Amino acid sequence: MKFQIFDQKWFEEPVYSSQGKVFITNGNNKYKVWYGIVGKGSKDPLLCLHGGPGGSHSNLVPLQGLGFERELIFYDQLGCGFSDKPDNPSLWNITRYVEELKSLVDQLGLKSFHILGHSWGGMLATAFTSKYPKGIVSLSLMSPILNMPLYINGTRIKLRNNLTTGYTKIIDDFEKSRKGNPEEYKKALMEHLKKHICKLFPNPPEPLTRLSHLSHKQVHDVMIGPDCHSELNIWGNLKETDVSGFIKDLDIPILFTCGDFECCPPEDVEEYYRSARNAELYIFKNCRHMTMLEEPVEFLNVVHKFISNYD
Repeated sequence: MKFQIFDQKWFEEPVYSSQGKVFITNGNNKYKVWYGIVGKGSKDPLLCLHGGPGGSHSNLVPLQGLGFERELIFYDQLGCGFSDKPDNPSLWNITRYVEELKSLVDQLGLKSFHILGHSWGGMLATAFTSKYPKGIVSLSLMSPILNMPLYINGTRIKLRNNLTTGYTKIIDDFEKSRKGNPEEYKKALMEHLKKHICKLFPNPPEPLTRLSHLSHKQVHDVMIGPDCHSELNIWGNLKETDVSGFIKDLDIPILFTCGDFECCPPEDVEEYYRSARNAELYIFKNCRHMTMLEEPVEFLNVVHKFISNYD
């Protein structure tokens, strides 16, 4: 099958054939993590990991278009979306999220499955696949930021230089010290969002609106930095995280994708791609970070073609 026509239903919250919550244990505490399954068929399911940190599954819902031949499993990481949102900053770190994902996979009884991760979800997917590779058929990394020091010391600087003169200072002053005019900050932030995150701003599609309603500030503040809405300033606990070294040891097919004008640019993704044993690379033209919303038909065709080769 080849997708040719955009279907607005792909942007709607799916009608799940099954949904529920699994229990995640951390010390003496138990929390509930939400999942929803859409689609049916005999092919291996696709487990979808959202970005953020602190986001939700919402911007990944176009993937429901693949439900004609397999199950699509969406879930919201702890602290996000429809999952529990405990007030506990110690929970928000990549190590615990890897174990959370392992609990989800075990409780859903997944034996053979594909994994797709977008943005931060790509970092999480890479760390998880490295530690728990059993049953994983393929790995799709969509606009992944796998090496945060690389992003901070290189990519972030390029993004800042791409903004209108003076906008970087406005963003820095507001995010670092809460100084400046909020309206000027919003204007500078919007230019960054439109140039690097989603070309559809300032009128984002419905999935991004739902994502903002379901996101959790504390998770993002701890892992990225307090009030770092632009992510051009990062001092959270991900600032030194680098999982890119795991790629060379993964003995499964890997798909790397990104937009050609985004916060995870082709030069970074190509570096990850070159280190892989068995990988494919696809760059979406005239796209930013939200390729699945900007070009949903092209996005579905790319993912469908890749995972179908390895069922």
